[in-house]
Amino acid sequence: MIAVLLNVIAPVLICVLIGFFWGRSGTSYATEFVTRMITFVGAPCLIIATINKSQLQWQDFLLMAKLQVMVLAGTAVIGFGLFRLLRLDFSSLGLSVVMPNVGNMGLSLCLFAFGEEGLALALIIFVVTSLIHFASGDLILSRDGSLGRRLLNIARQPLVYGALVAVLLITTQTRLPPLLANTTELLGGMTIPLMLTTLGVSLSRLGAENWRAGTVIALTRMVGGVAVSALLVWLLDLRGIPAKVLILQAAMPSAVFNYLFALKHDRQSGVVASGVVISTLLAAFTTPLLIWWLMQWQP
Repeated sequence: MIAVLLNVIAPVLICVLIGFFWGRSGTSYATEFVTRMITFVGAPCLIIATINKSQLQWQDFLLMAKLQVMVLAGTAVIGFGLFRLLRLDFSSLGLSVVMPNVGNMGLSLCLFAFGEEGLALALIIFVVTSLIHFASGDLILSRDGSLGRRLLNIARQPLVYGALVAVLLITTQTRLPPLLANTTELLGGMTIPLMLTTLGVSLSRLGAENWRAGTVIALTRMVGGVAVSALLVWLLDLRGIPAKVLILQAAMPSAVFNYLFALKHDRQSGVVASGVVISTLLAAFTTPLLIWWLMQWQP
């Protein structure tokens, strides 16, 4: 079991460390270019290529999408109550509690732990979370701009169109022709390594200015996510890999994009950075234990 666990964790950790030491070395890293490549090309192609190879049904897509929305909503309720109790500003820090790193870390861990089926289910969670994140990031944190303009940003996200193609493939039960299947698979293949490397670079540049609030963010994000997802698994009698993927994705640390949104809108970016760093450090210890348990668990 230790060998199996290392096979899951080590590739992810190695990619993150490469990025971290790259960032610390002072060597330039085109973060904006890489992020745009992932967002506009890699991630949509990964979604399409993975769904094209999977045996997912329309019901599977709807189920995971609804479950993830409930996980995010439940975590938001927990975070709002706790932050009110501790007199912390939930309007500025709430995104860092609610939005997990289901992309950089979650996709790779689900792939190595649960195979192609796990990746396909994790991609549904990634798509739903990303769309909500990009929409709410500006809606919640922005102090200016019309509501219509902010909503229009959602339609500009390539993930939307990648998701639409994936939904079309699932509902019609069709497969891409070999030319398109091979192209999307090739382009999608760069996504996970680049995501993990960029995560490492980003972490090397973040600080931890407020350990108290950062720790609250980290614990609420991870413990709250696991608690809500486990409750849903129990209440809905969810079984098999979908249950495991849901819990693992819900246990991910705070997404780096939370820091970028806070920096963009000048909303306590230092505190948000602390939450990202602390939760990621905690995940280095908690994720192996969680994966070990999930691989033993037979729901």
